[in-house]
Amino acid sequence: MPTFHPPLACTTSVPIPAATSTDSFVHLNFFVTFKSQEDSSGSWEIWTDLPRLDDQGRVIAEPGEWRAETFNLYQDVSLLEQEGDDSDGHLASPTVHLEALDAHPSAAKNPKTLYLSATVPASVDTSYSYTFRHVTEGGDIQWLGGVGGNGFIKLENGEVEVKEEPLTAGQWANNPSNLEKLDWRGVGIDLMGEKAPQISLVPSETAFSPTIALLEATPALHITPFSKISSSSSSLFPKPSTHHLAMVSSLSPLLFRASAILPSADSSQDAAYGLAIGKSLQDAVNAAFNKSKVDQSRIRLGKVFGKSTAKDDVVAIFSCTGEDRPVSTHLIVHAAHSSKSRDISVALPDTFDSAAFAVLAPSSTSAMYIPGGLSRELHFHFDAGATTQSLRLADFVEIRGAGSDDSIWICVPDAKVYEIGEEEMDLPKHSLGGTSLALADDVSSQVGSDTTQTTLSVPERETMDPKDAGEEDEGSAVGTDSSAEGGWFFRFIGRFFVNFWHFLLAAFRSKSSTKPDTIESDDEPEERFETQTPVDERTPLLDSVTLSRTTSSTAYSPMISPASETATKPAVKLSKNLNTLSKLIASNAADEELPVANSVKIRSYAQLTFDHPSPFKFFLPPGTKDAHDKLRFAFKAKGEATWEDVVPTMIDNEGSCVELVVAGGDGAGTEWEVRVEHI
Repeated sequence: MPTFHPPLACTTSVPIPAATSTDSFVHLNFFVTFKSQEDSSGSWEIWTDLPRLDDQGRVIAEPGEWRAETFNLYQDVSLLEQEGDDSDGHLASPTVHLEALDAHPSAAKNPKTLYLSATVPASVDTSYSYTFRHVTEGGDIQWLGGVGGNGFIKLENGEVEVKEEPLTAGQWANNPSNLEKLDWRGVGIDLMGEKAPQISLVPSETAFSPTIALLEATPALHITPFSKISSSSSSLFPKPSTHHLAMVSSLSPLLFRASAILPSADSSQDAAYGLAIGKSLQDAVNAAFNKSKVDQSRIRLGKVFGKSTAKDDVVAIFSCTGEDRPVSTHLIVHAAHSSKSRDISVALPDTFDSAAFAVLAPSSTSAMYIPGGLSRELHFHFDAGATTQSLRLADFVEIRGAGSDDSIWICVPDAKVYEIGEEEMDLPKHSLGGTSLALADDVSSQVGSDTTQTTLSVPERETMDPKDAGEEDEGSAVGTDSSAEGGWFFRFIGRFFVNFWHFLLAAFRSKSSTKPDTIESDDEPEERFETQTPVDERTPLLDSVTLSRTTSSTAYSPMISPASETATKPAVKLSKNLNTLSKLIASNAADEELPVANSVKIRSYAQLTFDHPSPFKFFLPPGTKDAHDKLRFAFKAKGEATWEDVVPTMIDNEGSCVELVVAGGDGAGTEWEVRVEHI
């Protein structure tokens, strides 16, 4: 025999508040529930004196007239709606597609239920009677109530009792006791692990300890309120209020025992809960987070956008773990059951790094690329149904190029530790020849019609007298050991400034006060003075070419021309000397054996540590598949000294990140290192 609600042989009171308008109506709901495998064939009816109303709410039956009304099979309106698309239709690309999970738990189904709705005027001190009967498929009528076994309904003055608040929150240790009467279903999310968040179903066959629990329960239809006051006579479809329960723990996890639908009250003293009745899942989660002491720099809610019918029962939670880079960031997306597909967007928190990153979903084999910037959103498309998934958000890191080479950005989601750096490359060592820094003999300067050819040369180190080397002046810019490979840089600098000083001072020499130099005849050798400075490096900056004035403090030095010399060298124009100097520098720079001053060749690299054997996955931004030709990969087991070069396998997914797979090794090591160099 089925169960009737309200039953026979009882009186049900319907309170009518004093403020109720006289033209209001009361909607009454009767239910018949069947146990599993119980026969429900035939027709089930109520026999009652409840009045019949027309479309305008006027009574069209005689007072006290009894009549029969048939119960109908109950189905939720939302389940009767055709599956469709509750999407915005204009989501920006790229979009993450999340499929519904067949094994995702949902609220327990109601037993087979028949219902009947009746509407009566809200008149105080009015009573009605009813009984039930069953009409078999053969037409036989079976009365279910005996003499004096009718049920009664009384409308009387009174206030409607509010049994449950639509939104409550508090400490889980003080949770409402009536929660245990409901059949809860949902998921538990463990965010305390070092790796990816762990998602478990509720109830579970084994005990587990999550950080967050998101549960849902739908009360049995027959325990919904029996009556409801309305200003309209139109029938109201009975619908139970869905209960959403969210629990958040901060210091210690929640404890779900095997097959339990709720965590134990003493499992976590700091756990908070939020309970929403007839409201959205987001309301329950927000209430729980506001009451909790969770570290919101590590765990925080994401803002969800979309149509109200689509976004209200979708929750986004960002979780960050790890003290050092790389920080492991995950986005947990939980969507309650829906009969339609949905499009929603999740805004990234303001504290999120502005660098580009990749999104890796467990239901997808490729990684989606999200460009860098501020005020970014992630776009999702949900299939009809329910789902809870954890997505990995992995940053791209830069391996800089040397010189004009472009940087290459890579993403390595599975790396436990990584190091990004640069190192100097070894250069070939060359000796610096003395002749490479000398002016060419054919470099000349012209003044008027007179031309004087002057040759500047730096003395060869191998022609020096050993005793002169010991008397070398401390101000000399040239090193004393030309064979020492480590001193080439200082010898280069010294020789450069010697030549520069020569040409700079030549522009300020005074012109001859007597007559320009002439080539003397061979018959007067005794009156001719040698004007070339003797080869000596003790005073390399005071050469006769650059200093010929007798007023110099070194005029009587034996290293220069005598003071009695009357012939002087002509002045050389500054522009001519600068041109000559540029030729000198160009000549020196053309020497292949001469390193460029202040130049160091740099090689950028990334060294990554994995806690699992190969394959190791690397990602490049979309459209950069040629960049892998500029990367060199090598790997080894941690602790070994020898690197093994390897060529990765490239997988180019259109519209997604370019995937590079590094495979190799015997898998014997517990930790592996991979080195990536920008070549």
